[in-house]
This record gives sequence, C-alpha cells and structure tokens, in this order.
Amino acid sequence: MNTERLEFTGSASEYFRIWIVNLFLSIATLGIYSAWAKVRKKKYFYRNTALDGHNFDYHANPVAILKGRLIAVPVLGLYVASGYFFPLAQVPVGLLILLALPWLIVRSQIFDRRNTSHRNLRFDFQPRFRQAYGVMATYGLLTAITLGLAYPLFDQRRREFIINNTGFGKTSFRFAGDVGEFFSIYLETLVVAIVTMLVLGLLVAGWVMVPAIAQQAPSPEPGASLIPVSLVILVAILLWYFPVIAYFRARLTNYTYSVTALEDNTLACALRARDLAWIYLSNAVAICLSVGFLIPWAAVRLARYRVERTSLTVAESLDGYIGKSVHAETAAGEELTEVFDIDVGI
Repeated sequence: MNTERLEFTGSASEYFRIWIVNLFLSIATLGIYSAWAKVRKKKYFYRNTALDGHNFDYHANPVAILKGRLIAVPVLGLYVASGYFFPLAQVPVGLLILLALPWLIVRSQIFDRRNTSHRNLRFDFQPRFRQAYGVMATYGLLTAITLGLAYPLFDQRRREFIINNTGFGKTSFRFAGDVGEFFSIYLETLVVAIVTMLVLGLLVAGWVMVPAIAQQAPSPEPGASLIPVSLVILVAILLWYFPVIAYFRARLTNYTYSVTALEDNTLACALRARDLAWIYLSNAVAICLSVGFLIPWAAVRLARYRVERTSLTVAESLDGYIGKSVHAETAAGEELTEVFDIDVGI
C-alpha cells in the first residue's frame, strides 16, 4: 500500500495572465470568447494538479461549449422573460426545466468526465438517464414533501448516483456513504450555525446597547451611528457565514472522499474547517479591497489547499488501468446546468 498525495503546482502570477486575458477578450467579444476562457481556465488548473507524478488534463472543445451556450442562454432568457411579460407562462416553463433536470445532470457529467484525463486515460460517466430520473423523482419529491427535512437523504442518493456511475477507463468508482452519517453532518452544521448566530448576535447587541445603557456619552444624533452599526452587522454576518459553510464543506467533503474507492484504491481528504473559514474570509476581503484583481490569487490559493489535502492510497499501481474510447459529447447539459446554477458536483 502506498499513499500518494495530490500536488498543485500553479501560481497566482501565471493564472493572473490567463485570467486577465480571458476577462478582456470575453468583454471585447460580448461573451463569445467565454467558452475559450472556460477551457483555458480548466486546462490550467487540471494541468497543474498531479497525482503520482502525472498531471490531469482537460480536453473540451470550446466550440462545443459555445454551441451549448447558444442553447442554454435562450432557455434562461425565455424563463426570465416569461416572468416579466407572461407570469402565468413561467410556471410551465419552469416545470419543463425541472423535468429536464435529470437529463441535464447526466449530460453535464458525461461531458465533464469524458473531457478529463489522467495518464492519457479518460474518465467516463455512464448515461443512465432512467436511474437519474428515479433518484430525482423519488428523493427530490420526498424532500419537497418534507419541506427539506429529507434533503440529507436526497444528497446521499445524488452523490451515490454520480460517483457509482463515474469511471476511470473501464473501472468504476464505488461509493459506500451511509445515510445516517449525512443526517448527522447536516444536523451538526445546523447546531453550529445556531450557536454561532446566537454568540455573534449577543456580541453585536452588546456593542450597540451597552454604551447607551451606561450613558458614558451623549446620545448621538439620529442616523449618526448608522454606518458603524451596519458595518458591525455586516462583519458579524460574514463571521457567521464563512465558519458555518467551511465546517459543512469540510465535514461533507472529507466524509464523501473517505467512502469513495476505485477498486482497492481508496481516497481521503483532510480539510479543516478553521483553515477553510480563514481562506474564505481572507479571500473575500482581498478581492473586495483589490476591486477584483486578486481573484486569481484567491482561486489558486483555495485550489492549492483543497488539492494538497487530498490523497489516494494505492493498493498496487495505477499503471494497470485499461482505457476505452469515448466519443465526443455536446455541451448543452453542461451549459444549462451552469446558467441555471445547478450544483451537480460532489
């Protein structure tokens, strides 16, 4: 058994050059170049991620992505426009999109996996549309009926579907996640969110009320303290949000990886909530203070942390995996899930 830790070799200065060119050309071409920008970005991050001395790679054709967007953007436009001009029509349009959701998820996963490689061997995703509709209809409906209480079950089944249908060459990944553990993670996150909110709420209330109660200074004019109080509340919200989301993502990501395997090769991830919270918070501050110009630095910093906290315990060797040819896929599903902000990742 040999444990291989993933490595990230990218740098903020290198990615900044790619990012600024992508931004400029996307604006200059009214968004047309954004398809090429997406491929350049993914290629950079994939090619700078290595496992066992071999880099990953991304092979998508920008033209395919552009064609997908030519389908996705009008669909989004139709949905938004129907809400403004024909409110009653938005319901059937929304239902049609909802009915297409399982198809979109499968097509998105197929496109993403089949355009990703390691050791010149492509990943794959099985086109099991019927299974996707079964998962979405059964557990999605149950989540709606229970007003979200069954969402951990839906999340577990969704991840199980995606991981079990993902392959490396001819070998499929295996997911052994326990539903009870998912409910535990969601419940723990809820407790953390409530406790953090109460503590920060008391601190903010104390900061606002104590000086007035103590009457240490004359009462300020109406509206005089509006900006400081608003600023304190904003800081409190950020100090609440980032630790909570960091705790949730660290716990769920670590568990998901720990129960995912490729034959006898097992994955592991060791994200720490306090590290993620600090990265999220400091990245947000840096991006705001730099008016967006530190976005590349923030992206590289987060990618490096997540990649280098991930490892694969190899039973024998990855050299023995056999590839299979996969045909090119259209990007309509990928782009539709992106424009509607549908999270299908793990």
